[in-house]
Amino acid sequence: MPRNRFIEPEIVRLFLSDGDWIEVKRELNIGEHKRLDAAGVRYQLFGPPIVDWEAYHIGRAAVWLTAWSFRNAEDRPVELTIDAIRALDQETFNEIQTALTAHIDVLDEEKKTRLQARRTSCAATLSS
Repeated sequence: MPRNRFIEPEIVRLFLSDGDWIEVKRELNIGEHKRLDAAGVRYQLFGPPIVDWEAYHIGRAAVWLTAWSFRNAEDRPVELTIDAIRALDQETFNEIQTALTAHIDVLDEEKKTRLQARRTSCAATLSS
């Protein structure tokens, strides 16, 4: 059976402090990767690209996050929006970024393992 070359939408729940959680995409598809690559980047005709780090980090959260458990001062659920991400306190945003980075690191290791397995399988097929 040929391998599936498309990203199937899956959600992963990551737990934060104080009983809160975020839900993130298990993996990004190419369109989401390209949107993230362009987040906060401005290209110049001559010279290196200029990166707006605020736009990049907010864009990174917006691309990956799908839901969260956060509530406002009146104990009402807060909808996940760009404005809500921008309104987070620094500690919470850092915690989200740390959890997201750990998730991406695990995903990258899984991809390396899959790639190595495919290379090994391909080499075995070629030598037989």
